[in-house]
Amino acid sequence: MLVDGVLQWIQYEDIFLNDEDFEQIGADFARETGKHIHGKVWQAETLFFPQRSLVDFAVKWMERNRLNE
Repeated sequence: MLVDGVLQWIQYEDIFLNDEDFEQIGADFARETGKHIHGKVWQAETLFFPQRSLVDFAVKWMERNRLNE
């Protein structure tokens, strides 16, 4: 990282991120709301979601489905 014009190694504490159920959240959001568009990114089949709606849905989904992490 560049600090005051000098390249330095910087240490920081990272946060714990559990993303194991993100695929399930996306699938549930698509199924329950219908707010998605099928498309392609290059040759990959893709689902596009409205981000604000997806985040609101994901917060509620995690509150219901994640057990005391």
